[in-house]
Amino acid sequence: MTAIRLARGDTLFLQDHQYRVLERLADGAILLEAIATGEKRTTTDNQLAEALVEGELRIIPTVPSKASLEALQEDFHSHPDDLKEAARRRRRYLDGLLKMGIVKLSHGPTEEAIRRLAEQFNDPNPPSYLTICRWRRRAGEKADLRLLVDRTKAKGNRSDRLGSDVRAIIDELLAEQYMTPERRTVGEIHYHLRGRINRENRLRSDTDQMACPSVRTLYNLVKDLDLRDVTEARQGKRAAKLAFDAVQPQANATHPLAVVEMDHTHVDLFCVDDDTYLPLGRPYFTVCVDKFSRMVTGFYLGFEPPSVHSVMQALRNAMRPKSWLNEKFPEIENEWPCHGVPDMLSLDRGMEFLGTDLEDFCACMHIDIRHSPAKQPWYKGSVERFFKTLNKTFLQQQPGTTFSNILERDDYDPVKNAIIPFSTLQAIVHKWVVDVFSRNKHRGINDIPVNAWLRGCQASPVRQVSHISELDALLGRVDTRKLRRTGIEFEHLHYVSDEIVGWLQDPAFHEAAPDKMVKIKYDPSDLATIRVRDPRINRYVVMPVAKAETNYATHLTMWQHKTISTYVRKVLNSEIDLDALARAREDISAMVAEAMGKKRSKMRTRKTAARWVGIGRHEAGKEAEIEAAVAEKPKRAVATAKPKALQPPAKLTVLTRAKPSAASPVHDDEIDDIYAEMGISKPHGPAPRGKR
Repeated sequence: MTAIRLARGDTLFLQDHQYRVLERLADGAILLEAIATGEKRTTTDNQLAEALVEGELRIIPTVPSKASLEALQEDFHSHPDDLKEAARRRRRYLDGLLKMGIVKLSHGPTEEAIRRLAEQFNDPNPPSYLTICRWRRRAGEKADLRLLVDRTKAKGNRSDRLGSDVRAIIDELLAEQYMTPERRTVGEIHYHLRGRINRENRLRSDTDQMACPSVRTLYNLVKDLDLRDVTEARQGKRAAKLAFDAVQPQANATHPLAVVEMDHTHVDLFCVDDDTYLPLGRPYFTVCVDKFSRMVTGFYLGFEPPSVHSVMQALRNAMRPKSWLNEKFPEIENEWPCHGVPDMLSLDRGMEFLGTDLEDFCACMHIDIRHSPAKQPWYKGSVERFFKTLNKTFLQQQPGTTFSNILERDDYDPVKNAIIPFSTLQAIVHKWVVDVFSRNKHRGINDIPVNAWLRGCQASPVRQVSHISELDALLGRVDTRKLRRTGIEFEHLHYVSDEIVGWLQDPAFHEAAPDKMVKIKYDPSDLATIRVRDPRINRYVVMPVAKAETNYATHLTMWQHKTISTYVRKVLNSEIDLDALARAREDISAMVAEAMGKKRSKMRTRKTAARWVGIGRHEAGKEAEIEAAVAEKPKRAVATAKPKALQPPAKLTVLTRAKPSAASPVHDDEIDDIYAEMGISKPHGPAPRGKR
């Protein structure tokens, strides 16, 4: 912006018309002339001020050159410091001359005044008389600082020295070969440019030859291209959008559990089996992070791939109180105060986050779901940052680390260096989360997470689960089956309950469910029971598996059951019945035990075997027992001071093998892991028989 006093000859744009100032009349009005039509009109200072406020007026000051006009449109503070200081020095001299009364420059008095000003400014190199005249012509009497800045960027030759013909060839090559998904290099483009120019020169006379520009010139021309256009042409619209579009800031969480971010990762660490000490592979880690305090509210660590089941396991762990923690892991010095129902879950677009099971659960618990755009992890920045901190500051310091970047490994072999049993890994991850991460200052909130959580809960208490059994029921997966006098058949298993079968005698049941179809909920980690919805009162009632199938179904996961069923059809070539299922379970368990003990087994085989055994699965029943046992004990005060750096405990309690749980549907390649890779030839039996 420039302060302007309207004078004769100034140009202004008023209401989209360009005018020239002719003169100021005796009554103070300003006479204007339209440049396009020559029409004259008068206006006043007040009218111009109102038009300026409304954005309808723009004044173009009278300057000696186009370069001066461009200088007035620039911000003085955008120039380098040396150019700004040089402009200030020039203005001091011009202002000093005006204060000494030298308005009209003449040689003698001006030189004397320059000498005196140089002594006053302690300037060993004062400007000459001609330099002062040049400064005055450029900036005027008022000496606008912007007009006194050296136009260094305007120096040099600004004409196109390539010539129109060479320029046309370069533009064509850049459009056809550089701005393409093949991403050819500038060196390749220059090679083709030289060939094109040589071919053109053969058709020209000796006096009309074109010179081939250097590679450096071509690089400079590429730099002048619009970077967004280059990215879009070479990497695609999505890459350009991610690189250049503005990122909308996410709403800040105002209290604990206002927003909980959730995601999965592969742990950067190989662990070994507790019994055989053979490497099992890298476990999966599903974690919930409170955005307000950055506290980890719960997680799942095990060999279950990302699925609805691992999501539900992490949510169960996040919502339940952690009273069992210090009993299960006595090495942990502090308590884990996080529990409660979140207001919102921030998730990505993974398949496990898009199913109806999670959607129904959140609807019943009054939890909003927000899905972030695909491949835009900054929408879940808190949990992504947690993964980086976990890997960089903790896991990569342990033997058996795989490093996040393969280039960091060098000659390090994570499989050969893997010495941490999985039970120990569980213990030290819990200890790091509770005793280290939550009690060190977090730069994102400029506070210690546990302190932020406790203060936030005092100001805004979190929502609690009404009853643990209701939480377990809501976390189950939903299906529909027909109720018969023999009970309910589900995945070739039979569930019987006198109470539920008795519903068939009630006319109200037939009125609510004319086709006898009822909704059931099952826990994928244990098929010993299901929950059947009573359509008369909208309540779920527990229904156990038939007594004859109890031994088979207890602690049996859905993934194990489907694996066994596939084994029965493909290997045993028999109908799916209880005897065949039991025999198949024994066979597969023997194969798994053999795979866990074989040093030459493939890593994927042992990882699948670890999943079969149930390593790392959620022990909801055992934690409930621990909660009951410690209910009468007084709670320890939660430490808020920053603890010392984590030292590996001298002896960690070895965890018992976890109970089985479920996962995503079984695939043939997983079946191959169980028998084909253990020396059993792949069967080619008949097609599956019986109803699935």
